Amino acid sequence: MKKSLILALAAGAALISGCSTVNSIESTSPQTRAAYVPDRRLVFDGWLAESIEVSGIAQTYVSGDLLKIEMKVRNLHRHYKDYRYRVEWIGKDGMAIPSPIDGWKTFHLEGREETHISATATSPKAVDFIIKFMLDHE
Repeated sequence: MKKSLILALAAGAALISGCSTVNSIESTSPQTRAAYVPDRRLVFDGWLAESIEVSGIAQTYVSGDLLKIEMKVRNLHRHYKDYRYRVEWIGKDGMAIPSPIDGWKTFHLEGREETHISATATSPKAVDFIIKFMLDHE
């Protein structure tokens, strides 16, 4: 009886605290071979770095000459968070390439959820990229 009461209280506390997580199922023998690119991370917000994890960035070319990237991101918290990201495309001269779809994009992740986010350059001159993240406080 005492154990049942403790379990019920623990379950109730978990529900009240607002924790929501996601379970996933993956193939144990994936057939994909993504071309992951080495990356360098600049951390200016330690809390944000402990909130979201980018575990890999793959790149390819689509439509013959447009650079496409896909990143695997994960919410490290047990409750949902809204994040924003932005991709800046860089030309071979090291200069940013303006795009008509520049701007911050919002995405939502449940607790511990992992997802893939992709972006495609709008110019064939793009040879590199910079990805920026921030919490969405709106």
